[in-house]
Amino acid sequence: MNKNFERFQPLGESWGKRALKDGLRTVLDSTDLKGIKNEYIDTLHKIILAKYLLLDKNEKILDFGCGTGRFTSWLKERGFKVVGIDITEEMLDVAKKTYPNDIFILYDGIDLPFDDQSFDRVLSVFVLQHISDQNDFWRTVTELVRCVKKGGMIYLIEQISEKYSDYYIHKLPKDYIETFNRCNCKCILNRPIRDGRSLIPEVLKRCFIPRFLFPIIARFDLCLIKNKSVPDKGYLDYFFMFQKEK
Repeated sequence: MNKNFERFQPLGESWGKRALKDGLRTVLDSTDLKGIKNEYIDTLHKIILAKYLLLDKNEKILDFGCGTGRFTSWLKERGFKVVGIDITEEMLDVAKKTYPNDIFILYDGIDLPFDDQSFDRVLSVFVLQHISDQNDFWRTVTELVRCVKKGGMIYLIEQISEKYSDYYIHKLPKDYIETFNRCNCKCILNRPIRDGRSLIPEVLKRCFIPRFLFPIIARFDLCLIKNKSVPDKGYLDYFFMFQKEK
């Protein structure tokens, strides 16, 4: 086992155990047995990313903390040259079986195995929020920035909260913005995209709303929450765009 593995575990169930679950329960809400909530969250995340991940031909993108590959294959379908990387071997085993034609690499949690400026972009979703040690957080950010070309983009979706939860040690938007600024990355955009206390997933489960309507509902949800501030209770899914200085 990776000797650094335990340092990057969530406060709840380990990543290895999460990898044994079905579908999106591996990387989103592990208690969502019907999968409706997770499918809605996945839809919403991909809508916001599709809006800002404008494709230039032959660009390389790093899917950092790829888990079981929910974004790796999605990015490849949109024309990117994608490399998925993760610290959990069990997650990557699932990813390789599900997407056998995609590239997945096991990572030691410390040094990214890439040369400087190897990628045009980096995507990371629900990963940095799990790094509680400030030194580890700083090192991870500096490694991500190192691997991006000058003028390249880094996209994050993380959960933001004023207080600790049972499973995550949330940071505030300023914690991400200040850290990336220190690494010569300018914050181009930061905004909430989902309220963790929203009743929409419950309504979707109880009213049997057809899945083809999820994108419409998600776009409406994104408009409603655009200017919402960080709540005293609960959390927000937050979207960040950073650009490395040229």
